[in-house]
Amino acid sequence: MTEDRNKKLRVIVATAIVLTFVGALWTFFSIASAPADLVSEQSPAPVVSLTPDQLAAAQIFRPFDSSVPVVAYHDITDSGSVDSITPEEFGAQMTLLDQAGFVTITLEQARALVMGEQISLPGNPILLTFDGGDLSTWVHADPILAQHGFNGVVFIATSELQTQIGGKHLNIDTLKKMASSGRWDIGGNTHLGDQTLPTDTGLVPWLTNRLTRDGKTETIEEWKARVREDLSTNKALLRSQLGVNAFSMSYPTPNNALVDGDPELTAIIPELVGEQFDLGFRTGENPVSINDGSVVSSMQRVRGFGVNTDPIALLGAIDESLPRSPVGSVTPTAWVIGGQGECLSGNDTLIIADEGYTSCRLQTASADQWTDVRTSAIVSGISLDAEASIRVRDNGSNRLEVTLTSQRLVVQQFTDDVGQEVSSIPIDLSASNGITPILIEVRGTLLIVTLDGAPPLRILVSPPTRPGAVSFAARTKGAGVITFTNLNIITFEQTDTAVESSSPGSSVAPGQ
Repeated sequence: MTEDRNKKLRVIVATAIVLTFVGALWTFFSIASAPADLVSEQSPAPVVSLTPDQLAAAQIFRPFDSSVPVVAYHDITDSGSVDSITPEEFGAQMTLLDQAGFVTITLEQARALVMGEQISLPGNPILLTFDGGDLSTWVHADPILAQHGFNGVVFIATSELQTQIGGKHLNIDTLKKMASSGRWDIGGNTHLGDQTLPTDTGLVPWLTNRLTRDGKTETIEEWKARVREDLSTNKALLRSQLGVNAFSMSYPTPNNALVDGDPELTAIIPELVGEQFDLGFRTGENPVSINDGSVVSSMQRVRGFGVNTDPIALLGAIDESLPRSPVGSVTPTAWVIGGQGECLSGNDTLIIADEGYTSCRLQTASADQWTDVRTSAIVSGISLDAEASIRVRDNGSNRLEVTLTSQRLVVQQFTDDVGQEVSSIPIDLSASNGITPILIEVRGTLLIVTLDGAPPLRILVSPPTRPGAVSFAARTKGAGVITFTNLNIITFEQTDTAVESSSPGSSVAPGQ
């Protein structure tokens, strides 16, 4: 009996040793063959060449810095779905935005802006957002963003969070890698995201409709409770799985787009979003760039796909989302150049790169002729060797011309190209390094010129014989640059009648 027990014991021990050895081998080979982590592999950024038309569109895009257009993406693949865009198309868009001088901002900067906090935005700021947590955000979009030094925001529908490689959505390891790259912010996209739910009448978008099951339809309060629970679940899972405090979310689309939902409910959704998130982004029907006047729980975005897939179309849609100039204003982007230099311009900037003398005469697609106009700018580059002029009622041979030198402001009236000085005052621009704001307004026979810190200079001039354009000029000794920034031009339909008892060319005391 004792010998039998010993034999059985030896068999058991030998079997255990074999199993242990086999298990160790299996573990070794499993570890050796498994990926180091579960971060999905990326595709290289496609090679992109812009067309001459696209490059031209980038060069003339009007600068801005007081509001931020937000662009929405979903699927960066060749799938051909309604919300997709190919990697090559996306690469062309990003290249064009880069060429046009766009700079991406973060979600924190967007929140500070719309909350009215003091924040310094870069020139041409933009926020790039990606909905749903699609895998292509990492595989295709991230290498392209990295190529241009751009940041992005990925909004996650947490019901689609993956724990393994595979499928069409981002897994947790990849999202952590994205966050650690410094290129990505993470927000919510609800829990159920773009899903539909079964009801008595078939599949129905879960967010924008009350559900009817077994003949019973949700009350509005029951619908509110269901949406609140979903948003709460989304936030909680982002915190527990990714360590993200999601203060921002995007409304899921296209199945749950607000425009297609029950109007009684969709009017309430921004309120429910605002209970749990600081920011809520929609894919807008009428996109408007965000600023400190935005409704923070319902901010519109420009679609980067569909009709805006073409890079120039996207640039146009972004331009349409920006604040428009007031009635009567003129966008100074087209110029007739005279002299030796160049006229380089954007929406509110004109740069005259000059050696000798250069004039830039405003030309627009429609009429460029006015008798009454107000123009203002910050002029820089004035020195002992460089002066700047602003002209109104400029029709070639006749004009009113205000010239700034480092030591004098001179007003001249030209008739048949012969100039007559009608007023001048001493100034000193050395303390401001040749930089000064200026405002010029002409109404009827009254010309008003205002420099920063000085009372307006009011001058009676001859009544206009015919209208003219607004133009700018620079005169330098050697190579120089004169810049007009914050450039604003407003035209008037009605003329004001000046005091008849004063002769043209005389100065009127300030305030008179």
